[in-house]
Amino acid sequence: MGNALQKTAVSTNIKERLDFSCALFGADGGLVANGTLSHAVKYQMEYYNGTLEDGDVIMTNHPQAGGSHLPGNY
Repeated sequence: MGNALQKTAVSTNIKERLDFSCALFGADGGLVANGTLSHAVKYQMEYYNGTLEDGDVIMTNHPQAGGSHLPGNY
């Protein structure tokens, strides 16, 4: 996951500085592996309540949604 993100990134922070996190979460929003992103996932699950389908992907860095970095040129 991290390698794919690094290879496809436009942001210098991600591509060169490797300033990102990746994590896996279960259907209930519980953390499965790697990271401290549980607040962000739970926020998104509440925000998109009932509208997510199998295969959907959510990417966020919004500070109110648990994002921890300043906005960049992505």
